[in-house]
Amino acid sequence: MPNSAPFATNRPQRLLGAALLLGATSFLGSCASTGSDEGQDVNWLVRHERYSEAVELAASNAKARPKSSVAQAEHKAASLAYLLNRGRQATFDGNDDRAIEIFEMAAKVDPESELPRQWLAKTHRVLADSWLTRARELHAEDKLVGANEAYENVLLHWPDMPAAITGLARVLKQANYREGQEDELYRSGTRAHNQYELFLARHEYSASGKYATNADRSAGRVSEVELELAQNRVRVAQNLESEELFSAARNEYRMATLLNPKNQTAIDGYERCKVEAKANEKLKDGEMQIRRGLFESARGILAEGRAITLTRQHKFDEVEATIQDAVVEATYQLALDFERDYRYEKAIESYERVLEMRSVYKDAIARLDTLRGDVIVAAELYEEAMAADDPEVKRSKLRQIEIIWKEYKDIQAQLARLGPEPKPEVVEPEEPIVEDAEDGEESLEDVTADTSEDAGEDTDG
Repeated sequence: MPNSAPFATNRPQRLLGAALLLGATSFLGSCASTGSDEGQDVNWLVRHERYSEAVELAASNAKARPKSSVAQAEHKAASLAYLLNRGRQATFDGNDDRAIEIFEMAAKVDPESELPRQWLAKTHRVLADSWLTRARELHAEDKLVGANEAYENVLLHWPDMPAAITGLARVLKQANYREGQEDELYRSGTRAHNQYELFLARHEYSASGKYATNADRSAGRVSEVELELAQNRVRVAQNLESEELFSAARNEYRMATLLNPKNQTAIDGYERCKVEAKANEKLKDGEMQIRRGLFESARGILAEGRAITLTRQHKFDEVEATIQDAVVEATYQLALDFERDYRYEKAIESYERVLEMRSVYKDAIARLDTLRGDVIVAAELYEEAMAADDPEVKRSKLRQIEIIWKEYKDIQAQLARLGPEPKPEVVEPEEPIVEDAEDGEESLEDVTADTSEDAGEDTDG
């Protein structure tokens, strides 16, 4: 018996019921015209779709009058109507195989009736269409074995259906081609596996399994290769973990668990690196806060990371130790800023804090001594300037303070009140006195002439 349809289909129930009444009651109507009370009763029951009662009544009449042709005909017609109705209900319930069995029984009850043969043909068509749809779906999904079975079921219900014949031929052609492809790809995978080209071997084995009708052999080889790939991933992850590249190691361990979910080394490594990667983020955040000068925030973040890590507490201790160095450097830079801004008292306080934390730090001692000396000198000069009665003496003292401490107290206001500095007196040089040649002294021309004559004599000599 052909397989049932893979899914139920809608059927024209009202048309089918009307056809049953039309076919089954046509004969009973002719019986009623004979004036038989039994025929009238059976006809009425069939027309009101009370088929079981009609069969029972017709059977009773036929038994009571075995020689009555009318009673026998009524029994046959009532039985046909009953079976056709049951077949109809079976199709409505999606049980097409049962419907076909019932319609075949109906055909045997009345071999001359066209109704059972018609509904048999219709039901076979419905099943054929259903299996054709399923066959095309499986073929599109590249499931050739299932598609082959579905096309064969189509032909069981509709032997000369063109679409099923064509589809089955294509499936068989593809299956024959893939048998050759399976062997070739499997051999290629074996060669790659022997050469330890694991990724290529995995690809070839997987491809051969796609073409295989029995993929167990290829699947087994794929599993072997994946175990080796997983072990390779574990080794890479272990190297990365030893270099404290925990995020990268975590990913390699994760890939290893995907290839071999039972690899306990990969499972443990993944969990371990997941924790250490999170702790490492805290370490980096703490270092960033130190560079930003947010030392208390850095201490809090480092404490969180130290609580998370499993094996690297010493790393957090090392970074936290740098906080004190960073504090000293930040205080030293602050002192330099105060000094450059002529805020010497603040600068002295900052240098003193630096030296409290470090007995020697860069040039903090020298700068502190210089600033202390400048403060003392500035105070002394300012006192002398304030005591001076001579404006120029006062101006001189203030100018000396300005050189070492430009913004000391109110020296700029004091200089402004003194007004502009007086211009220095310019002494013009005296002209040289030249005596007249008449007073017995030689003129410039005479001296020049005498010199020339002496030069000529020397040349002659």
